[in-house]
Amino acid sequence: MRSSQCQTAAHVLGTQGQIWTEYQRTPKNVEYMVFPRLTALAEVAWTPREQRNFADFSARLRAHLARLGILDVNYRKPE
Repeated sequence: MRSSQCQTAAHVLGTQGQIWTEYQRTPKNVEYMVFPRLTALAEVAWTPREQRNFADFSARLRAHLARLGILDVNYRKPE
């Protein structure tokens, strides 16, 4: 990472994920736009950079998607 990026990153206090609901016609469409993106956002927010592991996240994501299915959440199925 370049030093200017490190200096900028020091000022970041958290993460944020937007969903512009005025453009979504139904709650099910909102779910589709949010999940599983929200899972990835939580991973970035809560896991220290040096502990992030994409393979581990992918394995845990499969279990999370199964829970979303059980809860009848409309989510985008990863390719």
